Amino acid sequence: MGAFKILVVEDEPDILHLISVFLRRRGHSVISAASGAEGVWLMHSESPHLLLTDKRLPDCLGYDLIELSKQLQANTTRMKSLLITGDDSESVVSEGGRPDGILLKPFGLRELGIAVDSLL
Repeated sequence: MGAFKILVVEDEPDILHLISVFLRRRGHSVISAASGAEGVWLMHSESPHLLLTDKRLPDCLGYDLIELSKQLQANTTRMKSLLITGDDSESVVSEGGRPDGILLKPFGLRELGIAVDSLL
Protein backbone atom coordinates (compact mmCIF):
# COMPACT_ATOMS: atom_id res chain seq x y z
CA MET A 1 0.00 0.00 0.00
CA GLY A 2 1.32 3.44 -0.92
CA ALA A 3 1.35 6.47 1.32
CA PHE A 4 -1.83 8.51 1.43
CA LYS A 5 -2.46 11.98 2.80
CA ILE A 6 -4.85 11.80 5.75
CA LEU A 7 -6.47 14.77 7.50
CA VAL A 8 -7.31 13.99 11.14
CA VAL A 9 -9.72 16.42 12.82
CA GLU A 10 -10.02 15.77 16.56
CA ASP A 11 -10.32 18.22 19.46
CA GLU A 12 -8.90 15.86 22.12
CA PRO A 13 -5.10 16.40 21.96
CA ASP A 14 -4.17 12.92 23.25
CA ILE A 15 -6.44 11.15 20.76
CA LEU A 16 -5.25 13.38 17.92
CA HIS A 17 -1.62 12.59 18.77
CA LEU A 18 -2.22 8.84 19.08
CA ILE A 19 -4.07 8.59 15.76
CA SER A 20 -1.50 10.76 13.97
CA VAL A 21 1.50 8.77 15.25
CA PHE A 22 -0.19 5.46 14.40
CA LEU A 23 -0.99 6.53 10.84
CA ARG A 24 2.50 7.97 10.27
CA ARG A 25 4.05 4.70 11.43
CA ARG A 26 1.93 2.98 8.78
CA GLY A 27 3.59 5.18 6.16
CA HIS A 28 0.89 7.81 5.63
CA SER A 29 1.32 11.57 5.46
CA VAL A 30 -0.80 13.02 8.27
CA ILE A 31 -2.05 16.55 8.68
CA SER A 32 -4.00 17.36 11.79
CA ALA A 33 -6.52 19.91 13.01
CA ALA A 34 -7.98 20.54 16.45
CA SER A 35 -11.10 22.34 15.18
CA GLY A 36 -13.54 22.28 12.31
CA ALA A 37 -12.37 25.67 11.07
CA GLU A 38 -8.77 24.48 10.87
CA GLY A 39 -9.97 21.28 9.18
CA VAL A 40 -11.83 23.27 6.51
CA TRP A 41 -8.72 25.30 5.75
CA LEU A 42 -6.59 22.15 5.48
CA MET A 43 -9.13 20.41 3.24
CA HIS A 44 -8.86 23.33 0.82
CA SER A 45 -5.09 23.73 0.99
CA GLU A 46 -3.90 20.11 1.29
CA SER A 47 -6.44 18.01 -0.70
CA PRO A 48 -6.18 14.89 1.48
CA HIS A 49 -7.21 11.41 0.33
CA LEU A 50 -9.04 10.71 3.61
CA LEU A 51 -10.83 12.91 6.13
CA LEU A 52 -10.91 11.27 9.56
CA THR A 53 -13.05 13.38 11.87
CA ASP A 54 -14.66 13.21 15.28
CA LYS A 55 -18.44 13.60 15.22
CA ARG A 56 -18.52 16.42 17.78
CA LEU A 57 -16.03 19.26 17.54
CA PRO A 58 -16.11 22.55 19.50
CA ASP A 59 -17.08 24.66 16.49
CA CYS A 60 -19.03 22.25 14.26
CA LEU A 61 -20.11 18.68 13.71
CA GLY A 62 -18.02 16.18 11.78
CA TYR A 63 -20.99 15.90 9.41
CA ASP A 64 -20.39 19.51 8.37
CA LEU A 65 -16.84 18.65 7.36
CA ILE A 66 -17.99 15.53 5.51
CA GLU A 67 -20.59 17.52 3.59
CA LEU A 68 -17.97 20.12 2.66
CA SER A 69 -15.57 17.38 1.54
CA LYS A 70 -18.25 16.08 -0.83
CA GLN A 71 -18.77 19.57 -2.27
CA LEU A 72 -15.01 19.95 -2.83
CA GLN A 73 -14.87 16.67 -4.74
CA ALA A 74 -16.18 18.29 -7.90
CA ASN A 75 -12.77 19.95 -8.26
CA THR A 76 -10.44 17.39 -6.67
CA THR A 77 -9.73 13.71 -6.35
CA ARG A 78 -12.38 11.83 -4.40
CA MET A 79 -11.82 12.36 -0.68
CA LYS A 80 -13.10 9.52 1.49
CA SER A 81 -14.43 10.19 4.99
CA LEU A 82 -14.28 8.26 8.26
CA LEU A 83 -16.38 9.46 11.20
CA ILE A 84 -15.33 8.66 14.76
CA THR A 85 -18.27 8.54 17.15
CA GLY A 86 -19.52 7.09 20.40
CA ASP A 87 -23.07 6.93 19.01
CA ASP A 88 -24.49 3.74 17.60
CA SER A 89 -24.35 3.36 13.84
CA GLU A 90 -28.13 3.70 13.34
CA SER A 91 -28.20 7.24 14.73
CA VAL A 92 -25.08 8.12 12.74
CA VAL A 93 -26.55 7.05 9.41
CA SER A 94 -29.73 9.07 9.98
CA GLU A 95 -27.88 12.38 10.45
CA GLY A 96 -26.27 14.87 8.02
CA GLY A 97 -23.52 14.18 5.51
CA ARG A 98 -23.01 10.44 5.25
CA PRO A 99 -19.47 9.24 5.89
CA ASP A 100 -17.85 6.48 3.82
CA GLY A 101 -17.00 4.70 7.07
CA ILE A 102 -17.80 4.83 10.78
CA LEU A 103 -15.47 3.96 13.66
CA LEU A 104 -17.24 3.48 16.97
CA LYS A 105 -15.65 4.55 20.26
CA PRO A 106 -14.00 3.02 22.10
CA PHE A 107 -11.74 1.57 19.41
CA GLY A 108 -8.28 0.04 19.32
CA LEU A 109 -5.48 0.73 16.90
CA ARG A 110 -6.21 -2.54 15.09
CA GLU A 111 -9.77 -1.36 14.36
CA LEU A 112 -8.48 2.05 13.28
CA GLY A 113 -6.04 0.41 10.87
CA ILE A 114 -8.73 -1.83 9.39
CA ALA A 115 -11.15 1.10 8.96
CA VAL A 116 -8.53 3.29 7.25
CA ASP A 117 -7.28 0.46 5.01
CA SER A 118 -10.82 -0.30 3.87
CA LEU A 119 -11.23 3.27 2.56
CA LEU A 120 -7.87 3.80 0.86
